Amino acid sequence: MRQVRLAVFEVPYEEGPLASVRYTRYGNDEMAEAVKQVDYWEEDAMDTEVYFALKNGIDATVYTSHNMDLFPNISRVAQ
Repeated sequence: MRQVRLAVFEVPYEEGPLASVRYTRYGNDEMAEAVKQVDYWEEDAMDTEVYFALKNGIDATVYTSHNMDLFPNISRVAQ
């Protein structure tokens, strides 16, 4: 079974979404099957959707200017 990956990049920016998240789903052959990028403007939506993606075996790469402590579900998974 493949290990699910979470990458977080805290980058400074003043305007734009709360976060941009790139989701990647892999097939049984370890090749990427689908990639989707979502811009989030609401904390709860991002925290919940990234958490469930990780719990369902989908990798997530997060780009945000906010501290990850703002997202308790993701922070719990990252530990």
